[in-house]
Amino acid sequence: LFSKEGIKNSYNEAVERWSLREWWGGQLNCHTVACQGDYHCFEIATPFEDTKMLILEKCIDVGELRYAYGFACSDTLKSATKSAEKELLRNINIIKHSDLLTKNNSIELSLQERSLLYFSKKEGNDLFRLKATSQSKDTWNDLPRILFKGEIAHDLSESILCYRTLFQNNIKLKGREDEFYF
Repeated sequence: LFSKEGIKNSYNEAVERWSLREWWGGQLNCHTVACQGDYHCFEIATPFEDTKMLILEKCIDVGELRYAYGFACSDTLKSATKSAEKELLRNINIIKHSDLLTKNNSIELSLQERSLLYFSKKEGNDLFRLKATSQSKDTWNDLPRILFKGEIAHDLSESILCYRTLFQNNIKLKGREDEFYF
């Protein structure tokens, strides 16, 4: 049971990473979908027929208006929404306490933290919204090539499965490994 769940989670994470990068690079389309929460919900149209890829966006007030996001991939919209909500809440907490990260100039923020803080501001949200509402002319319809799919050996392999799936991305960052890449 646990190995099947681990393999499924690995696959969903790989689809999530691949889909976000290809969408941001203009190869996949995104559209709004109805959702139950107090956030906006966007679905990325992927070539994976067995998954749903969602991005949740929420405007929050932390003394100024900021934006938080959560994204997830799963086999149903309900399951993807539930997972994205967890990530959204985690990111809201990081944004609410971001002054602790940015006060001390001796702390170097990771790429993920810089990206999270950039897209939480109006300029970053405007860029997100532009991408979310733009439709690609050249969408990717084929499934990507699998670069790796298998178990990763580690010290606790006898009791804990570590499984990884990795797809080949078509979009190259062209040296842009910075916070402006969602």
